Amino acid sequence: MRKVDYCVLHCTAGPRNQSVESIKAHWKRLGWKTVGYHRLISPDGTVHNLADYSDITNGVKGFNAVSIHISYIGGIDSNGRAVDNRTDAQKAAQKVLIEEAAKLFPGIVILGHRDFSPDKNRDGAIQPGEWMKTCPSFSVKDWLKEIGFKSANKEYCRTLGALNMRSGFGTQFSIVTTLMPGVPVEKISEKNGWAYCQYGRFVGWIRSDLLIKI
Repeated sequence: MRKVDYCVLHCTAGPRNQSVESIKAHWKRLGWKTVGYHRLISPDGTVHNLADYSDITNGVKGFNAVSIHISYIGGIDSNGRAVDNRTDAQKAAQKVLIEEAAKLFPGIVILGHRDFSPDKNRDGAIQPGEWMKTCPSFSVKDWLKEIGFKSANKEYCRTLGALNMRSGFGTQFSIVTTLMPGVPVEKISEKNGWAYCQYGRFVGWIRSDLLIKI
């Protein structure tokens, strides 16, 4: 099984009566060689398995190699505006799927598609005005808290580039490991412009200005 850091939640940004076949046909018209999601949830809660988690799909550009993708059908109103119109059955299915993902990939971080937007003003956080899209039309972080998901109260950041995690808060300290661009780290504390973080089995210090809060 490949290394997976993220479970990304999506919406199809289409009407709730979309068929799975029409969604697949749309991807083909775009010239995609793979599907967009691993799992797709219909309004009645039916989960459609579109790809194995071992396969790389076309969900978030630049992050697909380390992500699995789960989407629900819907996410817009009759005027095409973003709206959280998940049914109770879709929410229940999402919960089952993210709990399954957490068991399959220990330490996986659950995010929405919009949480991968660029930090254009470089203030260390992704603001609504910076969203590349509104998908999945709800705050994943708030929803995880609402359902009591175990990682909901942890603070996660994304690395801005390849960077060194060090044994202390300063470049004079030894390198614990080198992290690849875009990986998620759990931020535990902060001191003198450095963040004490965990990534998998590694713990150490990273410059705070090289992290984006997610």
